[in-house]
Amino acid sequence: MAKPKKRGKKVSKISKQAPADPIAPITAAFAALHDVGDLLRRRLAEIDPLDHPTRWSAVNDQIRGIEDRLGELRSEHQRVAMARAELRELDGEELAALRAATTRLAGLVQAAERVVALTEAAGTLLLATTKAIEKLRA
Repeated sequence: MAKPKKRGKKVSKISKQAPADPIAPITAAFAALHDVGDLLRRRLAEIDPLDHPTRWSAVNDQIRGIEDRLGELRSEHQRVAMARAELRELDGEELAALRAATTRLAGLVQAAERVVALTEAAGTLLLATTKAIEKLRA
């Protein structure tokens, strides 16, 4: 007698583990977007621009949008990959120091924003006071 087959969802051991390369999903997304661009280009080739100019233009705009976005995403991907490669060589203490310096810099930027806001508010108050004094003198 044959053993009955088990039916159910199989989960691979690979999917349970964290990816070895955290940038791999981004690379896969690039490939998928590139495939979508190719699909749209084939669709565009099937549309007669003289008979259906609006439809042709809409598909062409979609292709351009995807290509523009892909270019921007590739630039950001390269920046992340470069930063990741540079940070890989740092030990825990160096990363902690980098994190502390970044936090301190962020605090200074926020303080500078407050100074700018305070200066703008003081300028607005000065303007309003000057107008009020001129009105009282008149």
